Amino acid sequence: MSARGVAFLIAVAVLIAGAYTFVLTNYNAEGGSKVTGGLGATDARGLIVTIEPTAIDPLKGVATLQYTFTAVGDDLVDLHQHLKQNIRIFITSASGVQEVKYAAGDAVGRIDGQVPIDGELALYPLDHYASLLTVTADTYSVGTDASVATTGAVLVGLQAAGGVNGWDSSLTLPTALMDGPLASLEFSRAFSTQVFAVVLLAMVIVLAAFALFVSLLVLTRRRRMEAALLGWSAALLFALPLLRTYLPNSPPIGAAIDVFIYLWVIVAAVLACVFLLCAWIGQSRDALRQGKAAQEGPDHAS
Repeated sequence: MSARGVAFLIAVAVLIAGAYTFVLTNYNAEGGSKVTGGLGATDARGLIVTIEPTAIDPLKGVATLQYTFTAVGDDLVDLHQHLKQNIRIFITSASGVQEVKYAAGDAVGRIDGQVPIDGELALYPLDHYASLLTVTADTYSVGTDASVATTGAVLVGLQAAGGVNGWDSSLTLPTALMDGPLASLEFSRAFSTQVFAVVLLAMVIVLAAFALFVSLLVLTRRRRMEAALLGWSAALLFALPLLRTYLPNSPPIGAAIDVFIYLWVIVAAVLACVFLLCAWIGQSRDALRQGKAAQEGPDHAS
């Protein structure tokens, strides 16, 4: 192998090793989570709600959250964390109100819920989503006719924990107990996911570009046509769409990556296949004519 070839292989190996290290360094299995504000340690009477994102579904436009409740205050819970009064909790978002009730004598626990997220999936992998929710609580009594009446408001404090694999979460929370605190949630794809998608898109661009370049060399008769080239170019037409499904949480067809990249990659691959077919037809015709002329030459000479 020539010195130029060795240098090229070394450069490619360094590039791959650098990309591999870069992705792994920025990968976080639990997802990144940034919390601004949030209630600190307190003994004041109230309900502490810890919000933990567990899943993001941009296709359905919802985020799944886990709410962990902790009641604080001698008049609310006993030493064993059992409620002394009935408590209702209302989680309000753009999709409506989620209500949960705990009766006196129960221990408050944990529930899952979904909130709508606002964003544009077509911008994948640079898409960004946001959501708002409020949490209110009160104590209540149940009448003999099963009617429910509020007996007093319960102040609520918000905290946050955890994250979602492949996503960076940012939660902005109030720092004090209050009636109906507002939580602001934002989600964007993790940097490692974005790099993964960009590297994969770069690979399909390189594949299509090489296919088009080789086909032009053969079409302009600077390289000889070989049957294996036809199989290779035809295989690309199946491989390139398959590679798209390897994108992390790949978006539906019609996203920005299709308009700006994938459509033109497929066009280039189809053109490469067409050019190779045209070159094969032309070179095969010339070969047949030369063979026919070689066969007819001795006959005419005799």
